[in-house]
Amino acid sequence: MLKVTGGDGPGDDGDDGEEGNDGPPPQPANVRLRTKTGASLQSIMKVCLRKITYASAPLACICALSCGSSPAAPLVTSPDPPTRLVTRVTLASDLPDTVLPTVRGGDVHTFTATAEGGTPPIEFRWIANGIVLRGWRTDMSFSWDGVTTADGLRAASGRMYFWVEARSAGRFERDIGSAVLQFDVLDCQGVDRFALACNPGR
Repeated sequence: MLKVTGGDGPGDDGDDGEEGNDGPPPQPANVRLRTKTGASLQSIMKVCLRKITYASAPLACICALSCGSSPAAPLVTSPDPPTRLVTRVTLASDLPDTVLPTVRGGDVHTFTATAEGGTPPIEFRWIANGIVLRGWRTDMSFSWDGVTTADGLRAASGRMYFWVEARSAGRFERDIGSAVLQFDVLDCQGVDRFALACNPGR
């Protein structure tokens, strides 16, 4: 025998017809199961009365306490790994192998950067005398005529202090810069037009 105590059931007349929508929502009720002899079972089940209308018939959902859903485990997300920074960048070039190379303005020379560490793709920025010759790009090599700047202007001739900076992917600031490479650029169209380097074979 199933005995329901408490909660909101159908009308007092025992009619199982569909309830109206004006009443309060059904409340959980305790259920006692008794044997034919009337002895109470120790298990107390919880009755979940829900108004579920299917083909105009009210249905009741009866579920035991032991079959309830377990609470959802909290979602644990791993933090993003920190960005690895470039730890070193070296600079090589095809300039003359002398202590202080001298080149003619307008002659193109190639500079190559090598980065260690960092998160790829690594980006490089090339600078001479504090002027950006080329902004952040992933190209490891840069060819320069010793004259033209990134904005198309003409750089002054004379002593060049040249270096390259590197940064990891996703970074907005540089990670590290290379050692400074020094060389002289001659203005063979101007003040240095009579220099020996501007007149090879003379």
